[in-house]
Amino acid sequence: MLPKITAFSDGYYLVSNIYIEPSAEPSPALEENFYAFLQDEVYEEQSTPIMMKHSKRHFEVEPRSGVPIDVLEVPASEIDDWDVENPPSREQVLLAKPETAHRMGQALFFDHPTDEDLFEDDFR
Repeated sequence: MLPKITAFSDGYYLVSNIYIEPSAEPSPALEENFYAFLQDEVYEEQSTPIMMKHSKRHFEVEPRSGVPIDVLEVPASEIDDWDVENPPSREQVLLAKPETAHRMGQALFFDHPTDEDLFEDDFR
């Protein structure tokens, strides 16, 4: 089943019907064609990295070949920190809108503030 993207708030879209699975790779990833769709249609080909949120964790995703289209791969070494029970598990994740992703990318790069400091206005 394809992931479904719906409006959620001023700062995020809701992505449902996606499985979170552990991976041996060191960073979170989506199937490369799904990633390209998000980059082209949601981010409108901006240079802003695609950012997502699950539980209280914000993260950048990258495209990866071989990942099923309905899967978000996360590093196996971090899966316990993701609040995912019995992976692979069907979950809902938030996809940051481009403006929110841009702010997150800058903040994570420069000073690593808490999620609450940065994104409290994104849930209006």
